[in-house]
Amino acid sequence: MTTTIISATYNANNNRLVVTGTNMAATAGSLNDIDVSKLTLTGQGGATYTLTSSNVEIDSATQFTITLNAADQINIEGLLNKNGTSSVGGTTYNIAAAADWNPAQSGNADTTGNGVTVSNMQIPTISSITYNAGTGTLTVSGSNFVKASGATNDIDASLFTFTGDGGATYTLTDTSDVEITSASSFTITLSSTDKTAISLILNEDGGSSNDGTSYNLAVADDWNTVIGNTNIADTSNSITVSNVPPPAITSATYDLSSHILIVTGTGLIHKGGSDNDIDVSELTLTGQGGATYTLTSDNVEIDSATQFSVTLNATDQVNVARLLNKNGTSSADGVIYNIAAADNWSRELSGHADTTGNGITVSNVQIPAITSATYNASTGTLTVTGSNLVNASGAANDIVASKFTFTGEGSSTYTLTDSTNVEITSGTAFTLILSATDKAAINQIVNKNGTNSTGGTTYNLAAAEDWAAGADSAIVVADTTGNGMTVSNVAAPAITSAAYDYSSNVLTVTGSNFLQKSGASNDIDLSKLTSRRH
Repeated sequence: MTTTIISATYNANNNRLVVTGTNMAATAGSLNDIDVSKLTLTGQGGATYTLTSSNVEIDSATQFTITLNAADQINIEGLLNKNGTSSVGGTTYNIAAAADWNPAQSGNADTTGNGVTVSNMQIPTISSITYNAGTGTLTVSGSNFVKASGATNDIDASLFTFTGDGGATYTLTDTSDVEITSASSFTITLSSTDKTAISLILNEDGGSSNDGTSYNLAVADDWNTVIGNTNIADTSNSITVSNVPPPAITSATYDLSSHILIVTGTGLIHKGGSDNDIDVSELTLTGQGGATYTLTSDNVEIDSATQFSVTLNATDQVNVARLLNKNGTSSADGVIYNIAAADNWSRELSGHADTTGNGITVSNVQIPAITSATYNASTGTLTVTGSNLVNASGAANDIVASKFTFTGEGSSTYTLTDSTNVEITSGTAFTLILSATDKAAINQIVNKNGTNSTGGTTYNLAAAEDWAAGADSAIVVADTTGNGMTVSNVAAPAITSAAYDYSSNVLTVTGSNFLQKSGASNDIDLSKLTSRRH
């Protein structure tokens, strides 16, 4: 007699597969009439699955019943995914029996024409969700999760949308799809892109964000394979968040050309409103000489959970340039750059000061330069304006006076000798008070108010290499030409007395502010002198 399978039914509610046929025979012993491993079902997309449940006894010569184990349940319900005799994709269900499926009757393979009728198809539902913000791991619990044929495709991550801080939503973009771990659980590990974005809205441990918004996960239809003709979208699922990292700074870069400070970190949090995520006044930079400076620029928004950018205002630009005065990670005198954040620098989450170990990498350090100068011949005061002036560690040593050379009358030059070095007064100015020796010499060639001498020479102030002691030693800072000087308060020459020796015919004249003129024997025009006898 030929043993055959005629049809089957599958009740997804109790997970029982009831198979009908002909001429089934029993085998001595227990649970060995039907070799369940010989049975293969076909469903959605033409995919097949071979059962792994335990062998069973026949109920009669025309029927046996298998209660599917957990593994078979989740696989079969992904194939037999619609009530009736065919799948959502239109594949007609079939149960195939390989040879010796009824061991008492050898052979008798029966692989086609054995339809399956499905009833009570179950709907996947979510019951709870946890999210570990530290690892980016989303763990979902529920019921009736099923497998799809193929690998890593049971759960479609792109159908998951999170709601968090401020009511903002985010739908996963490039997180990989996953397999379910059971009919009641699966785990998704977010991609770095998605984790970063989610950290902006799931920003506090617990069930709600910093602003009190309840966390939620909405899943669109077919998030778990293709289930019947039923929409399985589930839009209201609370999330419990753990291990949200406090905001922290890891490093920064500063471009002295663009004046943009870019700070990187972790756990940066958005605060409702505009230009208020980061309190810039809580940021302090350390540089040259170990000196510090606290920023005054406007508050800013974060760019992401790992970065924010500050474009420094004019005041900050000048002061920061004096500290961050060398390309790289340390100043001209070897101090490691650092950016420190005081309590409440992240305005959405109080506390969390981060003051050390936050290195800054500096680029495009600008070269100190002189643009113009004024000289008061009466007081010997030289006031210089320029750009990118920087501090040197120590006192009264930013500007090296002996590096300055004046050009004046007849293109004569004079280099300062014993005038005292000074500090800069800002990133754009400093003032030198000339010594008596240097003043006397300078006043001989700077002999007329204005920008040029009596002989027409344009005044110039030249600064030799290393005149700006705080500048990076690797940068050439010599600035020798094009630095015009405007002179004021040049004293007029005056005669106070004279004596004439008749024996030697020598006239000796004394006075003040006598000046040299370029050339020989031409300082005094004798034709202008008149004597009278009393």
